[in-house]
Amino acid sequence: MTIVASQAPAGDEVPLHVHHHVDECFLVLVGHYAVTCGDDRFEAGPGDLVYLPAGVPHAYRVGDQPGDKLIIAVPAGLEEFFRDLGRDGLDMDELQHRHGITFL
Repeated sequence: MTIVASQAPAGDEVPLHVHHHVDECFLVLVGHYAVTCGDDRFEAGPGDLVYLPAGVPHAYRVGDQPGDKLIIAVPAGLEEFFRDLGRDGLDMDELQHRHGITFL
């Protein structure tokens, strides 16, 4: 299991993508998120737990205020994606392949 604290500025977006081998969820601590998960679209606010199962395309956008959340992923390893995301010289194709994620 991976647990990562995440802070995002107002209006920040994570584009539509699929985790092929990882179930992800996040617990909203502060702010509001517009979430797409498969065919479902909904709002999540403080105290809400959002479940994003492996193999289902999902995306989200932070509302008008900054957002804080805890990202929980099973099995562990998503933290390596975040580490690699900040590395110079690693292209998006390699990043997606290495971590079993496809951006749509």
